[in-house]
Amino acid sequence: MDRLIKTILIISIAAFGAGILFVDAAQAQPIDNLVVEYWSETENNWLPLQGSIFDETNFLPG
Repeated sequence: MDRLIKTILIISIAAFGAGILFVDAAQAQPIDNLVVEYWSETENNWLPLQGSIFDETNFLPG
């Protein structure tokens, strides 16, 4: 039983390691004309955001 668990563990680690080799890296791409809108309770419509999000000038994920 102990040998079976070790065999399953080794095969699982090998399969997981091989799977990581085939994963592509994701990278953020900048978008020039992105418009962020927010809901205005006073005007009851969507308005474009004036200024930067979270007080950051360059907010890119990743």
